[in-house]
Amino acid sequence: MKTLAVFLSLAFFCLATIASAQAAGAAAQPEPAKKPVVNYNEKYQCVMVCKGEKPTLETLEDGLAYALDIPLALLSPITAPVMYPILDKYDSSPDRTYAGRAAGRR
Repeated sequence: MKTLAVFLSLAFFCLATIASAQAAGAAAQPEPAKKPVVNYNEKYQCVMVCKGEKPTLETLEDGLAYALDIPLALLSPITAPVMYPILDKYDSSPDRTYAGRAAGRR
């Protein structure tokens, strides 16, 4: 558990450092805004944006998802046997399906 706390704190520190460095670099060198590439979709009669700038918060969200992906994947074999009986007790509806149960039915 101590290793996981160290890893998460290092990941948070790296993300914060990268975000602050990008923010400082963006303020020092302003670039002209990129014009998004748009196409008109005749089937749906609307304008579709094909390429545009990615918002900063979306970039931060992607980075956080990548940083937490491996630690959470390592924890899932431990938490799955614990959570399965709890889910069955509180949500044992017959319409509840997921990959584990669907694979067992076939």
